[in-house]
Amino acid sequence: MIRDTRADRAYFDRYIGESEAHIAQMEAKLVAPASEREGMGLRRGIASDRLNVIRARYSRGDDLEEIRPAALEAIISQIDFLRKTGYGGSIELASMAVLFGVDAHCADAIAGAMGAAGNLDRVTAAILASVGSEVESPWHNLVWPRGFTELADALEAGPGPEAIGLIKSYLVVWYRRNQGAGWAGSHRDLPRMLYAGYWSWEAAAVARGLGLAGEPSLVQSVNYPADLAVFLSIDR
Repeated sequence: MIRDTRADRAYFDRYIGESEAHIAQMEAKLVAPASEREGMGLRRGIASDRLNVIRARYSRGDDLEEIRPAALEAIISQIDFLRKTGYGGSIELASMAVLFGVDAHCADAIAGAMGAAGNLDRVTAAILASVGSEVESPWHNLVWPRGFTELADALEAGPGPEAIGLIKSYLVVWYRRNQGAGWAGSHRDLPRMLYAGYWSWEAAAVARGLGLAGEPSLVQSVNYPADLAVFLSIDR
């Protein structure tokens, strides 16, 4: 069953098909790139498109067990580019990594790359620690206080009603806070084929780490990836 109803299955089928065709084109060029710079750009484009395909497959309603191998491959392919990725993209990747079940070694690699870019803080470190990352966390630091305070406060509160309320509050304002993102509003112009779904992966990853992934008040949010949140969690 389709998970994101802002677009229909035919749209996501086309999006995925066109993205996979574009990946194949870039892979063909990567066999003999004109320069090292072009090769790096092609590798980054392939990694980006692969992750977008995972987003779209999730939105389309694909089975999680079937998505997972490709998701892990797409996530791992992004690690080399985290040093040049902003905080928003980094916390999204870390959260997807946790939700799709990377191992501790991969979580450490993500944490290390995020730390080198200045994007490892008490929220991202806690998300990665939930799957065994042992990279030292800068618990005093929050890279983007105005955007992720509720999640930081939920982690500090620990499992319980207060944390549930804070994550729910974050979900309520999540889309509005992301109005400046390149993907915001893409559901209103589907012919451009830019829309892959709106999901707050980080809210689900924090909830999962706190053992709150299946809380009904969170599941009700249209931007909360509810089944993925409990997919590999201990509270499903």
